[in-house]
Amino acid sequence: MHSLRTGSYPELEAALGEHLAGIKRAQGPLAPIAVLVPTTLLRLHLRRRFGDSLNIRFTTLAELVGDCPSNLKPLPPFGDEIILNTIIESHVGDGSYFQPVKATAGFRRCLLGTIRDLKEAGISAQKFAELAKSAKLNRAKFGQIATLYTAYEEALRQHEATDEADRVAQSIKSLATSHCPLAFSSRPLGSVCLYGFYDFNHLQRQLIRVLAERQPLQVFVPYRDEPAYAFAKP
Repeated sequence: MHSLRTGSYPELEAALGEHLAGIKRAQGPLAPIAVLVPTTLLRLHLRRRFGDSLNIRFTTLAELVGDCPSNLKPLPPFGDEIILNTIIESHVGDGSYFQPVKATAGFRRCLLGTIRDLKEAGISAQKFAELAKSAKLNRAKFGQIATLYTAYEEALRQHEATDEADRVAQSIKSLATSHCPLAFSSRPLGSVCLYGFYDFNHLQRQLIRVLAERQPLQVFVPYRDEPAYAFAKP
């Protein structure tokens, strides 16, 4: 059975500690537990907070995806940036919308962030190209983003490589068809907690939905009925 706990972060930390201790008491000290968190910083904090507890894994969703057996070839570190730099040089010419800023680091970071956001939202390069033709948008701007996004996806295919969003999407398919056992150090994943999430992108929602169909989830959401927590209001 799924459960939901809300409160301030100090309250949630205390509740998480009680929950983890309860599992260990009921199932034994070797019982595997996965605590899924939204950021690496929160993961590091919880590791320091709870120490090196036996068989308790604090991990992000992206790291969880890495546990799924896959024959997909991931990009090397900074591979997406290198690919995008090459694409910008070849596709952003004189007179094009982004030509004035093509050489700036800020443009490259923003473009890569935009592509990541689109993929995480489930918007393919083909779909975005269709949307870019809308009369309500700046066609020169969005048309060039669509061209760059399409070229980025084509470059991934040519290199037979995948980025993080591709691997999350593949993991969702694998989980849905029971081809991915989700191992934790060659053992079952065990109890699963979602801690600190208050917003999900499209791919994350799909992944959580598939996980919830396979096993109970204990969810800890940072929310109280106070102005300071308005950002997390359901």
